[in-house]
Amino acid sequence: MSKITAKTKSLIFVLTLMIILSSSQIYQNSIFYETYIKQIHISYQKSFENFYKSFLNNEFDKYRPLASYFTKKEIIKELKNNNNTKIMKELSFYFSYFKSRDKFLKNVFFIDKDLKFKTSKNMLIFNENNFLRYSIYQDKITYENNAIFDVIENNKELEFVLVFGIFEKGRNLGFIEVVLDPNALLKNLQYFDGSIGFIVKNQDNIKFGGQTIDTTSDHSRILIKENSFIINNFIIKNINDEEMAKGIFLLDITSKDKFYDESILKNIIFSLIFFVLAIISLNFVFNFLISRLERSNLILNKKIDIALKKARQQDKLLIYQSKLAGTGEMIANIAHQWRQPLMQLSSILMLLEALFEKNKLTKELFYEKINEESNIINYMSGTIDDFRNFYRPDKEKESFNVMDAIVRSFAIIKSSLDANNIKFDIICKKENAKIYGYKNEFSQAILNILSNSKDAFLNSLITNKRIRVDISNINKTIKILIQDNAGGIDENIIDKIFDPYFTTKHSFQGTGIGLYMSKMIIVDNMNGTIKVCNQELDGKIGAKFEISFNDL
Repeated sequence: MSKITAKTKSLIFVLTLMIILSSSQIYQNSIFYETYIKQIHISYQKSFENFYKSFLNNEFDKYRPLASYFTKKEIIKELKNNNNTKIMKELSFYFSYFKSRDKFLKNVFFIDKDLKFKTSKNMLIFNENNFLRYSIYQDKITYENNAIFDVIENNKELEFVLVFGIFEKGRNLGFIEVVLDPNALLKNLQYFDGSIGFIVKNQDNIKFGGQTIDTTSDHSRILIKENSFIINNFIIKNINDEEMAKGIFLLDITSKDKFYDESILKNIIFSLIFFVLAIISLNFVFNFLISRLERSNLILNKKIDIALKKARQQDKLLIYQSKLAGTGEMIANIAHQWRQPLMQLSSILMLLEALFEKNKLTKELFYEKINEESNIINYMSGTIDDFRNFYRPDKEKESFNVMDAIVRSFAIIKSSLDANNIKFDIICKKENAKIYGYKNEFSQAILNILSNSKDAFLNSLITNKRIRVDISNINKTIKILIQDNAGGIDENIIDKIFDPYFTTKHSFQGTGIGLYMSKMIIVDNMNGTIKVCNQELDGKIGAKFEISFNDL
């Protein structure tokens, strides 16, 4: 059996790495898409709630002149004299006037203050059972608040009702009632954002596009033939807050889906190109280093018999090999540190594209997101220098504020925590706590711990997710406690979590060197201590990291 050459091994490594990175990209995009759909659904719900309020206000404004007309002196005189013929004539005139402008207007009534009769454009109605609801209006309509909205059922048909109070010097003379077809709501919504609407009562499903839609569940997204829709259920209630019907509203997001798919495709292509170029570069470096090692080994094998004379050369070779190992570790660490910032940058870009497409990208939000991206890019740029300094013996230490360094770490991961509904608290009992060491490396160590807590939440069904950081000074010792309620760490492996390359995650989620690197920074480079245990937070078990340094 032929021996696998170093070059073949390197190629296998490159291909494996490419598969892992591609799988990671696909997984990340699926998560981003779910977040994207949720954001659109929430935005659609809020947009509809605002539209519904605006619709009612517009209808009130449209028919308020009718109520105002009935407060004129000559009309009030007719109302007092119960001149129903005159009232009918006026109602008929204004009904015709408004009907020519609003096809959804069904009728207009005047109801006397004593609730004895009501007058339409062509008849008087004497029916006490019909007037029961007006006693409720009488309690709610005042001189200051002289208009209300109600939903009624008349002959098994749903009707929207606008009721205006008619007052003279603060004294109620009766009501003007405007009856509208609920389809006015659907038509206005279609003009507003193109939504397709249905108003149903006691129906479990509706037919649309040849497909049955269940009205009892609140879907966020459905597919009908080749089109995508966001669905929103809205309860239509009467003045007594009783459910009268349900509105089912569908917003076509096919174009947004296509735009999102195109954006994802561009992102994947860009990422693959970046990965391929990076892998080709690494492959070239590895081949070069392997060839150098092979030549060095050949020279050593030839001169092995002259051990004393070549002792210094062997020492130099060991040092060189150590540097190569350090370089490989540094590359792995940088890849680990860059993975999350790249995900956050991608998420911000997609959010900006979605908001821009909906014309909801404000100047303030745009610059806020630009600042977030700038911070992330500066962090990524600083990572290279920080890791390069990490392997140099001549690094300079400094005195820095613990709170500032932790806030800096939080700023990097904030958007990811927010996206996963993870609450983050910092409790500082020592306002100006300072330690002596490497500020950037310390921030990276804290970020690794926060990232592990965040990942633990992603694999659980825990509600009220929380990460808490406490900073205190006890007996001249700065203590930093980082605690979550994500379920804790298995006691069988808790002693191994600081070991290099130890991980319980999939390969595309972690390399197992994050906590190991955090321990190296805190213990080896800054003379601190770090330990971990399981402890309850908010009644739920979680991991607690305790970091200690001497106070300055």
